Amino acid sequence: MKRVNSILDCEQGSVSSYDAQIKKQIKDKQHQIINLYFKVLEELLVQEERKTKRVQYSEIIRNDNFHRSLIAASIETVFFVNNYTDLSFTMLLELCNINSFEFWRIIASYIKFDSNMPHQLRKHFSDLEVKILLHLAWKKNSPVLNVINNFIQQSKVKKEPKTSGSQESNLEDNSK
Repeated sequence: MKRVNSILDCEQGSVSSYDAQIKKQIKDKQHQIINLYFKVLEELLVQEERKTKRVQYSEIIRNDNFHRSLIAASIETVFFVNNYTDLSFTMLLELCNINSFEFWRIIASYIKFDSNMPHQLRKHFSDLEVKILLHLAWKKNSPVLNVINNFIQQSKVKKEPKTSGSQESNLEDNSK
């Protein structure tokens, strides 16, 4: 509870450039956001236990980006259901201090946590996923770009031919 409140308080403190209406909406719906966050967190932990057949929560519990993403998803859900349109998705990511890739990582699990989730809400999160994959994940300094660039650099290093003295002399002999 302390972590959630600190993230929500941090968001409210860091939104000075945002409209006061957004702050008020978050504050007004804070109870719903927190309840949804804990409901989803509990279900995700149960699903993880079923999947791995063991209780291993420590990695999830310590992952701050996971919690920030889950809170962002909870805010997005509460705002969508209440038809609040003042907060854009990119502003939400900034507000929660996460990047689009971190948010994308939880979407599939978030959508699956409740089999009775309304179709419109599922579609909304699917649309967000498409937005991330087509646009936001490719922005400068994105973790996705960093991973791809690292992979390309490692591939180049592996493809560079290793030259040894005997290979060089064979090449010289063949050129004569």
